[in-house]
Amino acid sequence: MRRQPKQRRSREMVDRILEAAAATLVERGLEYTTTNHIADQAGVNIASLYHYFTNKEEIVAAVLEWQARKLMEGFTRQQVELDLARLPLPVLVQTALMFTLQTLRADPVVRELAKHWNQLSPQYAMSLLEQQLLDIAMTWFRANYRDYPLEDLHVRLFVLINSSMATLARYLATPPSMVMVKDAQIVVVMTDMIVKTLTPEG
Repeated sequence: MRRQPKQRRSREMVDRILEAAAATLVERGLEYTTTNHIADQAGVNIASLYHYFTNKEEIVAAVLEWQARKLMEGFTRQQVELDLARLPLPVLVQTALMFTLQTLRADPVVRELAKHWNQLSPQYAMSLLEQQLLDIAMTWFRANYRDYPLEDLHVRLFVLINSSMATLARYLATPPSMVMVKDAQIVVVMTDMIVKTLTPEG
């Protein structure tokens, strides 16, 4: 983003542009969406849009960040509602994976962007999700440290979180007609991999 909004009016303008971008992406698709389309949908002139964003790619990156924050809010609600620290590790992992899949698949903006995942630059959005998942994991391990005395926990979590996000992104990006597995199968295999990697030997 070219300029960070500080005043309420500016933040509202950016939110309006992002909401318009999301709606336009769903309606027209990423390939056929332009900044002019987004400005028209937002009801702002193109100069106002370019005051905050340099190009369409910056807007799409901001939409990805916006979507990531929505998913993070969902994780936070789940954490409070289910008291995740008390769940057995396999249940925690399975719950988190299924929640993530269902939330992302239900979002039409995510479905559109997933089709073009290899063309996007989602590093910042992914880093937000990585930190959120790491916070959830560390909360759980602090509550259950006696059963999981792992000296290299941070390394294992780094590998697992990033490989899991990459796997889910690739899975969601695959057209339904080409997918040879189902959500439940993905969740079972990934849960097994994650639990085995986080379980101390012996």
